Amino acid sequence: MKKYKVTRITEADFGCEELQPGEEVKALVFLEDEAGEVKRLEISDRYLTEQGIDEGKEVLINQQGMLKSIDGMMTEKNMTE
Repeated sequence: MKKYKVTRITEADFGCEELQPGEEVKALVFLEDEAGEVKRLEISDRYLTEQGIDEGKEVLINQQGMLKSIDGMMTEKNMTE
């Protein structure tokens, strides 16, 4: 897993198209690693909220390409101890 810092989160641009029924609101998440490599991911806004991912937070990208909050992982670990 690789560690990144969330530098910016903006609303994904749907242009003139509206969301289809059942489609989730998406956000663009800008990430930067320690070497300055920048990534941009489009992720469900609901998922970001559920994971506690916000600007300034440190996150990991797992092998499936999903973001995981480092804070959230620490909390889960502490709860199981």
